[in-house]
This record gives sequence, C-alpha cells and structure tokens, in this order.
Amino acid sequence: MKTVINIKATILILVMVCSLISCNKFYSNRKLIGRYYLQHNKFGKSICYRVDDDGNCVELVNGAFGKIGFDDNYIIVERSKNEYLIIIIYKQINYFPEKGILGPFNLKDFNKQKTTLNIKADFNIDTN
Repeated sequence: MKTVINIKATILILVMVCSLISCNKFYSNRKLIGRYYLQHNKFGKSICYRVDDDGNCVELVNGAFGKIGFDDNYIIVERSKNEYLIIIIYKQINYFPEKGILGPFNLKDFNKQKTTLNIKADFNIDTN
C-alpha cells in the first residue's frame, strides 16, 4: 500500500514539475518610458517600441546588451564594453522607431554624443 502511495506521490510531483517548467515564468514586460519596453521571454531580452494598444512591438535592440538607462528624450544601451547605442524617444506614435537608433559608438564617441545631445541618463538598469 505504501509503495502505491509513493508511486502516486512521485507521479504527482513529476506532473507538477513538468507544468512549472513548461510555464513561461521568465516572461516580463517592463515599461521604460512612453511606448518603450524592456522585455524578457524564452527567446531572450529586447528593447521594443509598442506600435499599438494591443501590445504589438517593434524590436529595436535584442539579445546581447547589458546595462541601459533613459531620460525624457533618450535611452542609452551598453551592448558590450566598447559598443553603445542611443535611442531617440519618440513622443508621438511612430511606425518606424528603428530610425531613431544612433550608433554603434565606441566609449569615446558615445560620451561625445551624450554631451552633444545633452543626455542626462546613466546606466542604472542592469538587464542581466
């Protein structure tokens, strides 16, 4: 009798574990500013621009990036230790937000652009 109960308990535990593994529990959708979102899902992470109120997004930056930051006008992205992007924040709906991506820049040129564009943002969000 104990063996039957142990087998049933083991099967129940296996079913529960499989259910948890199959869930997309790693999905997150964090609003950065305006229509810009940081998304994590089973395919990786991305910065996207929401083109409608149904949640459809245009992916602007995907995969390999670490720290990001933003102010009222720009999102800054550290793709690697020596590659940086600047994303212009569109205040009005825009169907081609990818045209607002500046770079890639090395650190020296990135800092020049940051000064020229008067970007106040710092890398204060670690996406890893």
